[in-house]
Amino acid sequence: QATDENNRIIQAAIGGTSYSNSYEYILYANGTVGNRGHSGIDLSSLNNVTQVAAAHNGYFGAAVKADGTVWSWGDNANGQIGDGTSGTANNKTTPVQVGGGGSNAMKLRKGAILDDTQNDGIARDHNGNKLEYTKESELLTNVYIEENQKFRIDKDIKMTTNFSLLKADAIVEPNNLEYESLDKRIAITDRLNDGTGIVKPVGDVYGTVVIRVKDGDGISKGSGQTAILRVNVRPAKSVATPMVAAGQSHMIALKADGTVWAWGDNNKGQLGIDKSRVNVPKQVLTGEQNADGGFLENIIQVTAGTNFSAALDRDRQVWTWGEGTDGKLGLGDTGNRQYPTKVSITDVVFITAGPRNMFAIRADGSLWAWGYSYSAQESSLGTNGGSTSVPTRVLGGASGSA
Repeated sequence: QATDENNRIIQAAIGGTSYSNSYEYILYANGTVGNRGHSGIDLSSLNNVTQVAAAHNGYFGAAVKADGTVWSWGDNANGQIGDGTSGTANNKTTPVQVGGGGSNAMKLRKGAILDDTQNDGIARDHNGNKLEYTKESELLTNVYIEENQKFRIDKDIKMTTNFSLLKADAIVEPNNLEYESLDKRIAITDRLNDGTGIVKPVGDVYGTVVIRVKDGDGISKGSGQTAILRVNVRPAKSVATPMVAAGQSHMIALKADGTVWAWGDNNKGQLGIDKSRVNVPKQVLTGEQNADGGFLENIIQVTAGTNFSAALDRDRQVWTWGEGTDGKLGLGDTGNRQYPTKVSITDVVFITAGPRNMFAIRADGSLWAWGYSYSAQESSLGTNGGSTSVPTRVLGGASGSA
């Protein structure tokens, strides 16, 4: 259990080939990374880390540092470390910089820091329009802002609509709300006299910060109901919050400019490039997105599973590519795709990949899934076992909710 602020756990990433052979990377508030169960791996040299990733069905990992550099370690049979080498003889027991360091290092950030010229604490979309996150039709779970912006948590919140962790029909009185940032390196919080909460990026440190909101007697007394908001802070004038994701034997990375880069094994087209395997980052091609520049663009989140990859763009559209076994690409069949292909689901705000399936959350709060249906998931997916190759709404449990 965490004993002080530096030992507070910010993120956990789980990898491995089975439950009995799993391992876990732990990101702490002081920017260091712990290793639980990945034998022979020493992560003590890592510092200033903002995100960690672990391989689905594999034994390697990666981390993004506050300066935007990517570091990886573990198995390298297919070049998934991304340092220009490949083969088991080049496995890494300690973190190495992706791209090889120096002038060839891959950077995931933009260094410019701009003033908040509007200084109104309101997040805006890529067209400069005010983001109306407090609409009852919207799910306030993940927010994307730039480092020179602030995010205002509206004091008039119907918690059951905008936060998913409260009991039904709970209305929180504005004056009782308290706000806490769980990673003050990325952002801090402020509470105005009228009860409104403000999330303020610190600047020059990017990633996802968890904001905890409590009512009742406040956070310090441990009473009242809790809501969780994830605020993704990205560099000024950028598209995305930089991040990495690990598949079985490949990696994908999202740069601040919204482009996607991949390296490692490519036997099923999971890199989104030509058919070759690469051991240094290479930019993912546009595929069905048909971007003028020829590369996938305007992406805000990436995820990866066993031999496949997926991306979510700023228009809430999901793109998948790679191996289609079990229907895990969500394209209505089990065929492979070499380049990004559009999934029929729309209005998506979050995606995550398992080894053989995918899940997506829509803006209305509903949960959708496709791919392999494990025994514990069969009833939730509304199937009789096996697989589903199209996005299917996940049914609720006893409450009947998603």
